[in-house]
Amino acid sequence: MLRDLKSGLALLILLVVASAGQAQSVIYSETFDAPLPAGWSVDGPVGTPGVQWAADATPATTSGMYGCGLADVALVGTVFAGAGCLNWNDGVAIAYGAATGTPFESSVTSPVISLTTLTGVTLSFTEMYEMDSCNDETAFHNRFVDFIDASTGSVVMTRQFANVDTAPASADTIAEGAGMHDHYIITFFLDLLPEFAAITAIDLQVRFRVQITGYLGDVGGLGIDAEEELTGWFIDNLTVTCPAADLAAPTVPTQLAPVGGPTVVSPVAFDWTDATDTGPCGPAAVTYVVEIDNLGTIPSPDLTLTPTPSSVTQALVPGAYSWRVRARDSAGNLSAFTAAELFTVEANLAPLAPDTLFVNTQNNGAQNGDGGFVSPVIDEQPVFSAIFRDANVAPDFAGQVRFQVSEDPTFTLIDYDSGTILLGAPLPDDARCPDLQILISLQRDTVYYWRCQFIDVGGLTGPFSGAQSFRIGDDFEFGVRRGSSHRS
Repeated sequence: MLRDLKSGLALLILLVVASAGQAQSVIYSETFDAPLPAGWSVDGPVGTPGVQWAADATPATTSGMYGCGLADVALVGTVFAGAGCLNWNDGVAIAYGAATGTPFESSVTSPVISLTTLTGVTLSFTEMYEMDSCNDETAFHNRFVDFIDASTGSVVMTRQFANVDTAPASADTIAEGAGMHDHYIITFFLDLLPEFAAITAIDLQVRFRVQITGYLGDVGGLGIDAEEELTGWFIDNLTVTCPAADLAAPTVPTQLAPVGGPTVVSPVAFDWTDATDTGPCGPAAVTYVVEIDNLGTIPSPDLTLTPTPSSVTQALVPGAYSWRVRARDSAGNLSAFTAAELFTVEANLAPLAPDTLFVNTQNNGAQNGDGGFVSPVIDEQPVFSAIFRDANVAPDFAGQVRFQVSEDPTFTLIDYDSGTILLGAPLPDDARCPDLQILISLQRDTVYYWRCQFIDVGGLTGPFSGAQSFRIGDDFEFGVRRGSSHRS
């Protein structure tokens, strides 16, 4: 089936275009070269067919961008910059619903973009869409871009992309050009539009929305299922710019950890406060420069990192270090560096053997050292817990745990082995782990032994604990007749 990649790159420019040669600054930029970026959210009904919104390699159809009945007009590789794009359905042919039609919408929304003025600001992105065939230019599928006031959640303005080969008459519809095979630039002057007439500043969100209206039968006697026409919508290079140059540096961040000369283990978590930066049109995007110096070994900086969030984790060999951080805005302005903070990385040692082993401590009391088995466990599926101990001077954490249960105190034969269990949150040194649930039923009136071991967040495995004995109660102690499987 011929695929038609419609609308080569409509470049939608919103707000006011800066005059040629005028200095500009970037307020927000996203190239979608990674998985769906932080702050972006997807809203689609459960059971909606198709691949749905994602940020991945551009587009699924890579052979070329076709014009109906025409030769290739452009290679897909020239359409979008970078390794990925934001896309809906990834160019996959699907059926949207049963013969009666199942209308639905699916959308993806940007994080908040704060604008202190609209004058001269531009918002641009590239887009194209893909069709199953060239026969249907109807309204069974619709594409919209919405502009949302994040402070109220209300839609300030909506524009719909035309699904016809001729430019639409409505000013509220984006024409992608006659034949939809050429590249077009569409420009809006928002401060001249009624929707933005009373707005001087806004916390803006951009939403891309696909609407499928359902199957309506054969279109024009051509034997086409209209519901199956739209196979993908591709969007890239979303950029918000300001017409004035940003000359102000961000604020200096404050280091949070490690500070005060602590001893830590690798990998080391570096953390600092968010810097702020106010450009001429609103807050600008901020990244960071982190310098780490291995004292007395390599001239500073030994390592330079450029994270976007205000934290980063880095593996380091044992030794003495210093570190500092500065902020950088999207215009390239740099804050001053923070003062250097010292810290020491010690060799990461494996956890010690766990201790203070409990069985059903919440239900039956601690089964700790009950050598006479006076206090039986009245539960065929008890829970187990122990305290994590670590050999490092620096704080360390357990990330996984494993436990075994056996009737044999030497564990030559094992009744149950949990395998490694991922802890819900890293467990600090000297803390008790959450209750560990056994997934088999143990025999009544039977003595068992159990042991456990921890694996720290660096992947080092500690030894097993000593074996702890416990006894599952008999039928009398369970309070039922001998031989009955009924539990009170």
